[in-house]
Amino acid sequence: MDALIAGAHALNTELSSSQLASFERYAKELELWNRRVNLTAIVDREGILIRHFLDSLSCLKAFSPGEPSAGLSVIDVGTGAGFPGVPLKIVCPWMRLT
Repeated sequence: MDALIAGAHALNTELSSSQLASFERYAKELELWNRRVNLTAIVDREGILIRHFLDSLSCLKAFSPGEPSAGLSVIDVGTGAGFPGVPLKIVCPWMRLT
């Protein structure tokens, strides 16, 4: 999880212990389900942290995640395996996500 913590920090985002636990659970579920159904070609833990989670969180550059009063709405259409929507929702639980 060090890569995720460092990458989030580089995006000016500090992850809480609850958020880190959510990302850990998400990674485990992704690894488990990817064995049954081909959700993604990226299956190693480092790849999941960097190429799935951090790439998703790079969307934070487009808005101010610390401002829930902004009424941010995001649509995540057909991206597969929940990217970038689920990682963004973990970090910005107040965000309206469709």
